[in-house]
Amino acid sequence: MMLFLSLPGHAAEEYVPVDPKNQKAYIRLQDGAKILSGETSQAQWLRLCQGLGQNLLANNSSPGFLAEYLCQREEKEPAGAAEASWRITFITRPKFIDIDIQFQVKGQWTPVQTFSFHLEGEFLEDLQKASVLRFLSRMILESLPTGWIYTHKAGGKTTELIMHPDMPLLPEELLIYQLHFVPGRNLWLPRVKARLRRTQEFRNLEQGRAESFEWKRTYGTLKDGERYWIQNSEGRNQRQAEFEKKINGETQGFSLLNLLDRMLFESFTSNYAGLRYGHSFVQGDSVITQTSLISLLLELRSGPLSGLRWYYDLTPQAQQTRFGLQEHFEMSRASLGWAWEFTPPESWQFLISRIDLQPKIGLLNLESELAVQNSLGEYRLTRFEAKQVLNLNAELGLEKELLWMRSRLWASYSSAQAGLVQSNKVSVTSSRVGVDAYFDLMKRPGWDLKIMGFGFAERLSLERDSEDLEASASDLAIREFGFNLLFIGGGITISW
Repeated sequence: MMLFLSLPGHAAEEYVPVDPKNQKAYIRLQDGAKILSGETSQAQWLRLCQGLGQNLLANNSSPGFLAEYLCQREEKEPAGAAEASWRITFITRPKFIDIDIQFQVKGQWTPVQTFSFHLEGEFLEDLQKASVLRFLSRMILESLPTGWIYTHKAGGKTTELIMHPDMPLLPEELLIYQLHFVPGRNLWLPRVKARLRRTQEFRNLEQGRAESFEWKRTYGTLKDGERYWIQNSEGRNQRQAEFEKKINGETQGFSLLNLLDRMLFESFTSNYAGLRYGHSFVQGDSVITQTSLISLLLELRSGPLSGLRWYYDLTPQAQQTRFGLQEHFEMSRASLGWAWEFTPPESWQFLISRIDLQPKIGLLNLESELAVQNSLGEYRLTRFEAKQVLNLNAELGLEKELLWMRSRLWASYSSAQAGLVQSNKVSVTSSRVGVDAYFDLMKRPGWDLKIMGFGFAERLSLERDSEDLEASASDLAIREFGFNLLFIGGGITISW
């Protein structure tokens, strides 16, 4: 398999040579997760940066693709960083890290490769280990269109490439090539000069393990002492899993994230604020069938208040005349809670991406007058209200994340007993089950806009304290009162 496909060019296009002799990189940190909190972490970052830079330098004892590198110190950009041909950026996020690699031509930066990974241990401490940096740098080299630098030595039927002893053996076949970049089309165009095949021979040297390769085929003259690029003939990123396993053996829970994994981590660490509107779909002729719902929500999944949940539901007053009587119904409910989130076993994750449990405390206000038939067959207005009812709530949620949407199935139960608040002479119980679905509408750096659909059904039961039972000519003495609610609607949320 060839390394790249070269496409026909156009006369006006510029072909920029990527010279193995003068590649320079600026290694920096975008600390979104705020891990650089003092002199110790600054020093750890500098050791990590310098260790990676040294492993990416081309020398006689190990492969590399750089002639020079610069490290970010604190938040200052060092002199010469703007002229670097490569920029390697570590981007810290609440639960994962990105390594973003870009190439510069005349001030224009082109994305080349991004690695996303999760690390259970301390990012700065684990990644500055010498063995981890060797494996990480090797994974980077095998992901780039440049590969690493090969210096040709003329003569002989074989050539030797030196690797560190703990590195995996090089691929079976390698390509030696010159490389050009086409800025207008973001194309990397190689000119293959030779193909190498690994023999079974290798020998241990003081500076490392020398692996022997034979010349399988040449496509032009290779100059003695000249530098070329060399890469796996099967293409880039062919051995990521192998290096992931190596790094995982040296650190606590290192794992590379594919696109869906990364989306899961982004979603799981995103904060949400939203507004939604729904309408009652309860069947019947009661005023409850005329009600609507307006909701505000705030869900924090990152930062110092990660886990905080706040919801406010308002059912504005609805009125109607039934049996010659003026019915009305209105309700508001606020709740504040905290979410504990769990990742299900891998065998479940085709159905469930995450499980959350939310204990909450809330306040309920309800006022209603409904036409109720008494034992004589007459309809009378019955008033039932609950003011500032303090209730305790438990909610269980099951989330599923897909490339194009996030859905959550949930169920909750809340209860408040009479006397929990001194003025409260009403006991309230509520059982709810619902589903929410979020769809991407707009993505911008740092925030996303989503549309959402939702629906939930609820059984709400209220019971008066026996001391509060007072009937009049116009009010039936009803101790217990229960009704069903069903709301379906949509809304909009912003996540960051």
